[in-house]
Amino acid sequence: MLSLVRSALSPAARSSSSRLMMSTLAPGRLLQGAKWNYQLLEPVIGDKTHRATIYKAKVNPRDNDVHAPQWAIIKAANDETTKKQLDRELKCYGLPNVASTPIFRQMYDKIDDNTIALEWLDNTLQEVKYEPNMHHYALIEKVLHAALTGSVILGDHGYVDVSYKPSNILISGMGTNNVTVKLGDFGQILPVGVYTGTQPYAMRAPEVFCGKPCTALSQVWSTAAMILVWMRPGVLGIHGSKSEFLQEAWCMAKIKRLFPDQFAGLEPEDSILEAIITTRPELRTMQTFKGVTHELGVAREVKDVLRIMFTLNWNVRPSASAILALEEFHALKKLVGGCFT
Repeated sequence: MLSLVRSALSPAARSSSSRLMMSTLAPGRLLQGAKWNYQLLEPVIGDKTHRATIYKAKVNPRDNDVHAPQWAIIKAANDETTKKQLDRELKCYGLPNVASTPIFRQMYDKIDDNTIALEWLDNTLQEVKYEPNMHHYALIEKVLHAALTGSVILGDHGYVDVSYKPSNILISGMGTNNVTVKLGDFGQILPVGVYTGTQPYAMRAPEVFCGKPCTALSQVWSTAAMILVWMRPGVLGIHGSKSEFLQEAWCMAKIKRLFPDQFAGLEPEDSILEAIITTRPELRTMQTFKGVTHELGVAREVKDVLRIMFTLNWNVRPSASAILALEEFHALKKLVGGCFT
């Protein structure tokens, strides 16, 4: 009967009903899952871009379960948009090799149709300040491996994750020799080659800016951009843009300044990009990829891998699996070998 009532409700009424249900989530409340119980502790703010209601929770195991974790993340839909994202996330965990692959954050429980319990990790990549040292090169290698492997697995099922960004890379064990890196937030898993205008601005591939749908090759660019933006926040994306109407052109102008050699000979010349670059001093003096990475003290092995991933022409950009098999990627693994167990 409840399902019949809900199906008869208008979208606005269903949204209101969902908000009413979510308003009952508060610190101290105990949620009962199929595996464990979860006591809500405090809201998780993150980078302030997520719309779902998210709490850190203490796991209360049953029957003296020694394998139960100490903490969990509770994610709850609070409107129609976040409900769709939650449904995508559940669908993703149902794909072969996703729930069982250690690069993906574990899902512990589906508490109800609007709420799930997920694995807790201590930090996000965004919360780690880049430093030019061997431990951070090892972290970069682990992030690249997780993101590219995830792209391969999802691509095999015809999906692409369009939400790669530093705040969605989850990390535990920083400061130790046992660092874990996992991918999180699967609410933006979409069919390959269908949706345009996706990916965060700073991580958006050039072809997506040009109106082409996001593909697995777009995620290769996005993964490299995520690393570069982590090392130098604001180097890509809308940071510094003065007009919301020219944000995409501003982002492309930054890409052109970073990789001028790749734009050489391309016709026709984009007058808007040239006008933005010509009239904005910060773009005229913006360093190239070579200059930025030199100033950041990035190891040659890291630069070599990123440079290949930053291939402007998506028709010749290597795939995620090809990147993982590159001599340059194996050179990076050799460089950082032994940093983490």
